[in-house]
Amino acid sequence: MRAQRGASARPISGLDLTRRFRRSQRGATAVEFALILGPFLFALLATLEIAMVFWKTQVLETAVANASRQIYTGQFQTNPDNKNKTSAQLLANFKGKLCENVTALFNCQADISVDVRDVSAFAGATPPDPVSNGVFNASGFSYAPIGPGAIGIVTVATEYKSFFPSLSGNRLKNGNRLIMATAVFRSEPYGN
Repeated sequence: MRAQRGASARPISGLDLTRRFRRSQRGATAVEFALILGPFLFALLATLEIAMVFWKTQVLETAVANASRQIYTGQFQTNPDNKNKTSAQLLANFKGKLCENVTALFNCQADISVDVRDVSAFAGATPPDPVSNGVFNASGFSYAPIGPGAIGIVTVATEYKSFFPSLSGNRLKNGNRLIMATAVFRSEPYGN
C-alpha cells in the first residue's frame, strides 16, 4: 500500500474501480459474485412479486368489502340512480362503486369482473368459478338484485400478469394468476 502525498487524496472513481477489477489476476471475487448474483436477484424479484400479489389481493378484498356494504345496508338498492335499471346497468353501477375503492393498482373498469348473486342459504353461498380448462372466463358473471333480509354473495375476479409463473398457485394457461375476492352477507331489512 502506497501512502498518498499532499493534503487531499484523489477520490476513486467508478471507472478506476472497473479498470482495477479487469486487471486483477485473482478471479475468486468475480466468480463468487457471479455465483451469488443470479440466485440473489431471483430471490429478490420473487419476493417483490409475491408482495405485489398480496398487496393487490388486499386492495381488492378491501374494495369488495366496502362496495358490498352498499348492498348489505340497502344503500345501493334504494339509490334513485339505480331505479328501473336492467341487470347489466346495475352491474355497471356497482362496478363503479367498487372502482371508487380501488387504487391505481388495477385498471378497474377494464380488468375487473364482478358477480352479484342472491342465494337461498349460507350453505349454498359458493362463488362462481370463472376458470374453465385453465382459461379465465367471466361470461357467467351477472347482477341479481339482493332484497331486504336476503343472502347475497359478491365475487370479484381479475388476472394478474405473473413474472415468475412457477411461483403462482392459481395459474392460468396463459401464465397469469387469478386474484379473487368474495363477500357473503345477509342484507339488512332496509325496506322496513
